[in-house]
Amino acid sequence: MRRARAAAAAAALACATPLYAEDFSEDRGWEVGGRYWWSTGKTQWSHNAQGVQPSLGNPTSVLVYDRLNAQSVELYGAKRWRPGFFIKGNAGIGTIYGGNLNDQDFSRGQVKFSETNSSINDGTLGYLTVDAGYDFLRGYRTSLGVFGGFNYWTEKVEANGASFVVPAGATGIPNGTKVITNEMRWYSLRVGLAGRLQVGDSLNLSGSVAAVPAAVLRNDDSHHLRTDLGSTPNITMDATGYGVQLDGEARYALFKRTDIGLGVRYWKLKATGDIHFAGSSALPLTDFQSTRYGATVSVITRW
Repeated sequence: MRRARAAAAAAALACATPLYAEDFSEDRGWEVGGRYWWSTGKTQWSHNAQGVQPSLGNPTSVLVYDRLNAQSVELYGAKRWRPGFFIKGNAGIGTIYGGNLNDQDFSRGQVKFSETNSSINDGTLGYLTVDAGYDFLRGYRTSLGVFGGFNYWTEKVEANGASFVVPAGATGIPNGTKVITNEMRWYSLRVGLAGRLQVGDSLNLSGSVAAVPAAVLRNDDSHHLRTDLGSTPNITMDATGYGVQLDGEARYALFKRTDIGLGVRYWKLKATGDIHFAGSSALPLTDFQSTRYGATVSVITRW
C-alpha cells in the first residue's frame, strides 16, 4: 500500500511539473517564427569640398534624414546542436512611412548660405542577418555563447518639396515635387556575445551584443532638380566603417512549443570614405551615420 501511494504521489508530482522549463545543457532542435519590428531611424552625411572650392566650408553640406519611422515583418530561424553549436538568422522587409530631410550648405568659416526642410512620406527598408556560434557556457536554464556573422541593411527614401530656413523668405518647392531620392546599403561583419536565461516556468530572456568591426557602405543620392549633375544617381558614396548592433527579447510560453516575444533592437553604423558628384573626382566623405532602433513582437515555434 505504501509503495502504491508513493508511486501515485510521484506521478502527481510529474504531472504538476511545468512543461516549459528548459535545460539549456540538453537543448537541440529548431526555432522558426515571424517577427514585427516598429522602428525609427536617422541617416546623415557630410562632405568637404574645400579642396576644389576654397570658398566653401568644411563640412560643405550636411544632410540629415531624421525621424524615419518604419514598420517591417521578418522571418526568423535558429538551429541548435547538443554540443553547443548554433546558427540563427532573420530576413525582413518593410516600409518607411514618415520623416524629414534637413539640407544645409556652408561657405568658408561655416557661414550657412542655404538650409531647407523636405518631407519624407515614402520609403523601403530591408535587412538580412546570419550568425553562427558556440555556447561555451550551458547549464540548467542558462547559456552564454560567442558568435560571428553577416548583416545586410538597406533603406531607400524619397524627399518631396522644400521650405527654406536660409535664406529666410525664399520661395519654396511644392510638396508634390520629388526633390531627392537616397538609397543606402550596408554590408557588415558581426562578432559578439549571446545569452539566454530561463526565469520561472514560462519566461525566457535572451539578448545579444554585436560589435561591427568592418562595414562597407554604398550610398546613392539622386538630386532630381539638379540639372548640372546629369542623370541619377548623380551623387555616389563609397565608405568603410564600424558600429554596434544590439538585440534583446523576453519570450513567454503560450503552449509547450510556442512562444510570444517582446523585444528591443538597436543598430548604429558609421563610416568615412569618398563622394563623387556626377562622376567627378573623389571628394572626402567626412561622416556618414545610420541609426535604427525600436520594439519587436514575435511568435516562435520550437521543436
